[in-house]
Amino acid sequence: MKLESYVRFVAFAVFVSRVLIVGCPARAQTGSRGQESGTFTQQMGGRSAAPSSLKKHALKGTYFDTSSPGASAFCSSASCSAFAAIYSESIVCPVAAGAKCTYQLTIQSQSQAGSNDGNVGEEGVYQFLVDGVAPIPGPVGPPPCSCYTWSGASRQFSFAIRGTSYAVTATVKNTTANQAHTIAVNIGCNEVQGNASGCFANSGFANLSIATYAP
Repeated sequence: MKLESYVRFVAFAVFVSRVLIVGCPARAQTGSRGQESGTFTQQMGGRSAAPSSLKKHALKGTYFDTSSPGASAFCSSASCSAFAAIYSESIVCPVAAGAKCTYQLTIQSQSQAGSNDGNVGEEGVYQFLVDGVAPIPGPVGPPPCSCYTWSGASRQFSFAIRGTSYAVTATVKNTTANQAHTIAVNIGCNEVQGNASGCFANSGFANLSIATYAP
C-alpha cells in the first residue's frame, strides 16, 4: 500500500471510532441497591433511602438501661397481635425550644416467639415508639405496628431463644427548652398463620442504649 493511501485509511478509521464513541453513551449501571445516581433507592418496606447530604451531629450524652427483668406478650385468636413493654424511658433533648435532637436507640435481648399451642412459628417483633408515635426516619415497618421483625413466621416451630439486636433513629423537636421525650421499646408477636391459639413473644436478658445528638 502506498504511503498516501495508508495515511488516508488511518485517518478514516480514527474518524469512525470517534463517531461510534460519541454516538453510544454508556449505560447506567444498576443493581439490587438501585440506580447508581449517588443515592440509594428504597427497595424494601421499612427501609429509608439515603439522604442526598449528611449533616454533622454532636453527641450530647448516652444512656444505658440493663434493668429489664424480661417481658411477655400473648394473644389468643387468629390474626391477633400483642405487645409488652421491655423499656419505657424519658430522655431530655438538651436544646432550646424549636430546636431538634436525634436519638439513636439500640436494643439487644434474648427473645423467642411462636404459637401458643406450639405447633407453628409466628412473627416476633420489636415495636419502637417515641412520644407515642413511630420514630422518624427509623427505619421501622408501617403503622400501626411500627415494628422490626426479628423472627419470621416459619411453619417449622421451635422454642429456641434467639439473641437479637436492632437500632433505629428518631428525630424530635422541642416545644420547650430541655424537653423530655418518651421512648418505648416493646416486644410483640403477630399471629399470621391463621392459628386459633394465637401467639406469644418473650424477652429475657436485655440491654438498651440511647445516644442523644444535636446538629
